[in-house]
This record gives sequence, C-alpha cells and structure tokens, in this order.
Amino acid sequence: MKKILLFLLILMGIGAVSAEYPYWIEDIGDGQYNIWTKINISAGETKTIYIVKQDGYSPDGDAVFEFFDDFEGTSLDTTKWDIEEGTAPTVENGYLNINKECVIVAKNLDMEKYIWEGKIKIVSLNYPGFLYNHYKKGYYYDLYYEDGTIFKHTGSLWSRTQIADGIMSLSANTEYHFNHIITGNTAKLNVGDKIYSLNMDTTYNKGSVGFLQYFSNGQMYVYYTFVRKYANPEPTITVNQINNNEWIVKVD
Repeated sequence: MKKILLFLLILMGIGAVSAEYPYWIEDIGDGQYNIWTKINISAGETKTIYIVKQDGYSPDGDAVFEFFDDFEGTSLDTTKWDIEEGTAPTVENGYLNINKECVIVAKNLDMEKYIWEGKIKIVSLNYPGFLYNHYKKGYYYDLYYEDGTIFKHTGSLWSRTQIADGIMSLSANTEYHFNHIITGNTAKLNVGDKIYSLNMDTTYNKGSVGFLQYFSNGQMYVYYTFVRKYANPEPTITVNQINNNEWIVKVD
C-alpha cells in the first residue's frame, strides 16, 4: 500500500466537510480552495470518495501531512520546531513573523523524497530564506531572496559555500506560494512560479526543512507550511458534482 494525497480545487465557497478521512483546506485566493486528505491506495487501484458539506467537522493538517504548521497559537510550537540558531521568531495574527537572525528546523522529519509547500510574505528582502535537506545540525542547503542565492552550509548559518546566484528575482511586500520538490540530492525550487533546479552534494540526500534569517533588519511572514510525500506521477483526480453540497472524487 502507498499513501498519496488528494488534491481538489473548489471553485465556490465551502463549509465544513464531513468525511472518514482527515482533511485540511487551503485557501489559495480568488475564491478557490484546495482540499487535502490522505488515503491508502494500491498501485493500479481506483478509489472513489465522497465530499459532503455539513457542520461539525474540523480540518486537521497534522493528520494529513508528514509535517504541518499554520501558526494558530501565540508562540512558536517547539514540539514541531527546533531553534537551531539565534532567537525564536514570534507568532502573531495567524502567521510566523521572522525578523531576527535565526535558523529553525522542522522536528522529526528525515525524508529523501518530499514536496514542501506553503505561503509566505516577504516583507523585507534583507536575507530571509528557506533551508532544505537539513541532515544534521548546521548542514543544509538554503535559498534566500536578497538576490536569489543558494548556499551549502557546513556547520552553521555563517559557515557556507555559494552554489548559485541571481536564480530568481522576488519582490518585497509581496505574498508568494512556494512548492519545492526534493528527490534525494536533486531540488526543484518554485516560488511564485519562478523555478530553479539544482543538484546538491550527494551527502545532502535527505533531511528536514526550515526557515532562516541572516540579519535582524530583514523580515518574512509564514502563513502556513506543510510537507507531503513525493509521488511520480501524482495521482489522477476526477471530480463530479452531485448537487450543491456533494461531490464524487475518483482517484487513480
């Protein structure tokens, strides 16, 4: 049996969903939503599930993804994040506010093939960024936004080797969705449909993910983030609407 994630685009307002599967709803803007769930399906199997709108069921991203945080609390959840360097970012108004020099890493995540997604706002371009394939303390790759630079880190935030420069141009005071596909030591980095692919050192062939900030005068908000298992190809989804409150979803 293999675990996959259901992806469904809703083109109308939605209420709570009743289902035997856990789910989480992602608001992608313009009145559109993704519904994510986790099901077991064998190779070559087809599975049909029903989505029904009704009151009384709560989304649960922790049950759906390998890692999930939507920062609903009042401080960084240290059961989910390690503060590897610097000062813990604050959590306020439903987002993570990274505005101090820091490195935070998702706990209990050691994956070779994964897809890491989320929504951020770059408030200031003064060196906030992602880190990925963190396989031990201080050892990871990063992508930061000042001029689209990638570094390989070998022990700490400031122990690093530049790998690429100017790979993408991002804007301050702008929200972005990101989707990073990591398969061993290969990464395909996608931020707001700006895409860059690279091959990493073979030692960095699995690990965890996180965020970093080089200087205290930079700033980034993280609204939510999740990690899911990589599948190639992704499952095929067919959606048919029964009525205003019900849909049939076929997963191949």
